[in-house]
Amino acid sequence: MTRSIAAPSPFASLFPHHGRLISQTVWCPPVPLLHFLRYARGMERFYWESTATDVTFAGVGVAVSYSATGANRYNSLKADFAELYRTAEIEGNAEIGARLVGGFSFDPTARKDTLWNAFPDGYFAVPRFQLTRTGDDNWLTINRYVTDLDAEWGALQDERDALLQWIETATDEGSPQPTLLSLHERTAESEWSAQIERIRQTIHSGQAQKVVLARTLDATFADSPDLLTALSNLASRYANTYRFLLEPVPGQAFYGATPELLIALNNRRLKTAGVAGSRRRGPTEEADNALGAELLHSAKDQHEHRVVVDTIRQRLQPVTDALSIPAEPRLMKLANIQHLYTPIEATLTNDTHILDVVARLHPTPALGGSPAEVALPLIAELERDSRGWYGAPVGWIDHRGNGMFAVAIRSALGVGQQSRFYAGAGIMGDSDPHSEWQETGVKLIPMLNAHGIAEPIS
Repeated sequence: MTRSIAAPSPFASLFPHHGRLISQTVWCPPVPLLHFLRYARGMERFYWESTATDVTFAGVGVAVSYSATGANRYNSLKADFAELYRTAEIEGNAEIGARLVGGFSFDPTARKDTLWNAFPDGYFAVPRFQLTRTGDDNWLTINRYVTDLDAEWGALQDERDALLQWIETATDEGSPQPTLLSLHERTAESEWSAQIERIRQTIHSGQAQKVVLARTLDATFADSPDLLTALSNLASRYANTYRFLLEPVPGQAFYGATPELLIALNNRRLKTAGVAGSRRRGPTEEADNALGAELLHSAKDQHEHRVVVDTIRQRLQPVTDALSIPAEPRLMKLANIQHLYTPIEATLTNDTHILDVVARLHPTPALGGSPAEVALPLIAELERDSRGWYGAPVGWIDHRGNGMFAVAIRSALGVGQQSRFYAGAGIMGDSDPHSEWQETGVKLIPMLNAHGIAEPIS
């Protein structure tokens, strides 16, 4: 367990005790969720937003948290969550309250950079305070981890009343992004080309079908960048994404706007998707349609996409019924890029936990490669920087076992005045290094633009 960092009223922090979770959710007046997070500077902060659902939430502080390391991280956390919810007292709108939010590292066996110190192999928290928007309704949740149930309910209700009073007068004080001091390419294009040649040799020898290679870029600012302004910028330009912020230690945050769903689970109904194969958007409708048609008819991209979809099918078949996968992909068009996209639906055959499915699906060949036992060690050998949580599952779970996880691409790690940006490309046997370099440049643009960095990366 952890403690919340002290902050001004009404976000008074307490040390959690050994005991049980109590949670109360009440209706509240509308307030922009980013205002709520901005008011809580200096505390742990969490955010989730997606146009794919009508649920958006922001969390502040930590009522209780869990972390895990190593290959057994899914089972370890699953046991922790079962015990947490077994004894929890949840009042009010139970569909909203007592939500765990967090994620995982890409590869628990890979080396770890010190920049990722705040992010273990698995980490989830129940926020102390949570604002949730569902359609036109707004909800306030107060969570505490307590030993004396009767005594703590009164304190929880006092906090609720203080927050409701604050919500009536909340305002936002957004700020422009600070001056960019430097932008540093962590891998030269010549090194990138040599890495791809090594991957192509592995593929041509028959050891692998695909390996995903990531590229990193470091930005240093005159002051800590405003991550909430970055999220707001992403929302305005890249609406059809899963936008997230995970800040388990104040000043150390992982955030982004990813188009890729790993799993959405609701009462055993499961949704996921295959996303692989990319082209930039065209400057005109005619040019854009031509690029989309080129992508749909590209043998290389179709092969790359088929590897992803076939692998998802194989991993889901043992635990699902009514597995529905369209025969051909469609286009997913985002602001600056378009992808081959195949939506996938199924029904779990039993009460398989959502983390069991996450463990089955991660990493898909869209972010790792195929087969994983060849691709992952090669990635760890070739890439200069640790991926940390890049390309890994991030999301939330509720007390009913429902939840949603996205694949954390189009993302960045922010530590103080530095942000590290990530982008990857699926390497096949006929991949051209310069084309893949240009593709990752396009993928870096959303996060760079969100920080006020307009210069193109090629």
